[in-house]
Amino acid sequence: MHIALESPDQPEVLALIAELDAYQDTLYPPESRHALDLAALEQANLRFVVARDAFGRAVGCGALVLSDAFGELKRMYVRPQNRGAGIARAIIQRLEQEAHKAACPVLALETGPHQPEALALYARCGYARTGPFGNYRDDPLSVFMQKRLATRNTERERAFPMNSDFFIARVSPEEETALLPELGDVLVDCVSGGASVSFMAPMTRDKAERFWRGVFASLRAEERVVLVARDADGVVCGTVQVVFAGPENQPHRADIAKLLVHSRARRKGVASALMHAAEAAALTAGRTLLVLDTETGGAAEPLYAGLGWSRCGVIPDYALMPDGAPCAATVFYKSLQPLR
Repeated sequence: MHIALESPDQPEVLALIAELDAYQDTLYPPESRHALDLAALEQANLRFVVARDAFGRAVGCGALVLSDAFGELKRMYVRPQNRGAGIARAIIQRLEQEAHKAACPVLALETGPHQPEALALYARCGYARTGPFGNYRDDPLSVFMQKRLATRNTERERAFPMNSDFFIARVSPEEETALLPELGDVLVDCVSGGASVSFMAPMTRDKAERFWRGVFASLRAEERVVLVARDADGVVCGTVQVVFAGPENQPHRADIAKLLVHSRARRKGVASALMHAAEAAALTAGRTLLVLDTETGGAAEPLYAGLGWSRCGVIPDYALMPDGAPCAATVFYKSLQPLR
């Protein structure tokens, strides 16, 4: 699959748009449809992308309308026979890349209640329900969603990194039921592989899911941010958390916790992407000092150093490995430049 910026004024792309219009006609009356015509799709403030299969056939499309205050996703469509392969997620990913390039702070979209698959997709990609935006008005046949992005305003991009093999999304509390099995798989895999992440062997599915239920309770209380990495098939392959400091005299600080990558997805840049995403999420929440600890001598220690984290020191016998052997912990911190 290849996704690139293209002109919508091509016969096969226009056919895609016509299919989308015909589908929308079966779901909503004209007054509840807010489609863009071809002239609007060719404006200078619009980015239009086309997904093509291995044979070069157009199988999906999407658009991003940029304004001073936000960007809006429009014209999202994947042909029915090509669904289930991660194409829609990849289109959103590419449009988010374009938004990052334009330093767009927020992405918004309008869809409808008769499209549950689309609503679930947007939620998995980190979009949360909100009220009308722009020129939209309340309509029982409209669902409005938004996602805040980190802007590019420092010497290096703090936006959520994107990759053709995986993408990063922020988790909402409503996703608990759907995510518990996949997050449990990642945790069981890491502990079974010998990672020192607070658990002893044997690591059971029940123990893993109890842990994640506690995490989601904290997420609902707005005490932390949970990020997940999904592979090209949409399966969770990694996760990390930004835990906000509790004391009232530390409103600027957060801890990075539970950076986990499934063994099948390692050495592909997933851990680095999750860490960049965690930093972006922390900045969005106004946190500019991050702290973490990791197993001394473990694989994550050089990762953090390579990402610009400062090593504070080592605490001997800080914890036990899953097999019961004692291990030291190295403490790192990182100061971030606040968003302006």
